[in-house]
Amino acid sequence: YRDLRVFDPSGESRLLVSLSQSGQRVPALVVDGGGGRYILIDGYRRVFALRKLGRDTVSAMVLSLPEPEALLFSYRMERSGRRSALEEGWLLKELASAHGMSREVLSRALLRSESWISRRLSLVTVLPPSVQESVRKGAIPPQAAMKYFVPLARANRAQCERLVENLSGERISVRGMEALYTAWRRGDEIVRERIVSLPLLYLSSCEEMKRTDPPVPDPPADALRRD
Repeated sequence: YRDLRVFDPSGESRLLVSLSQSGQRVPALVVDGGGGRYILIDGYRRVFALRKLGRDTVSAMVLSLPEPEALLFSYRMERSGRRSALEEGWLLKELASAHGMSREVLSRALLRSESWISRRLSLVTVLPPSVQESVRKGAIPPQAAMKYFVPLARANRAQCERLVENLSGERISVRGMEALYTAWRRGDEIVRERIVSLPLLYLSSCEEMKRTDPPVPDPPADALRRD
């Protein structure tokens, strides 16, 4: 279930430092997978960091629950606001498609309205898979995907996919994504094609436009009179 979460490089680095200094303080959550194996429900970042540190043991809590119930339990136990709406959509899609839970059942289990369930699921159906993969890898912030790439995908799915492809995996800020989407929305066909084809060049040109011109030095005579 690692693909249900977004990769966070800064969070991974902080966790790596914490584990190296203090060890693992919070157990991972697993369920019995049979045959002496376990299915990891929560704790992928901890397992990844421990492997990176060369550790061969992970402290884990075994939940006596079926997989879908364990996923819901893990979600309820998290701090408020920890997951993005897109990550919630991935979780709901997994519970609905892989575990056969209806929207009504999910609504009761999460104490959310069915319209909330539908909105989260629509995020992962509207966004093309390539865009979602970029979000998972951390190249696109989840909030940027929701605010700008969802409406872009609704308007022109093909150009949305091309734009992400031409970003070449570069990490772009939410502000940068806003600039791209705003320029695309306001532009004509030619401008939109240029933005989609060369998004990094457009962003770099915007940064150049913001720079102030260096001050012009005074002529030597003026400097002498001032002195």
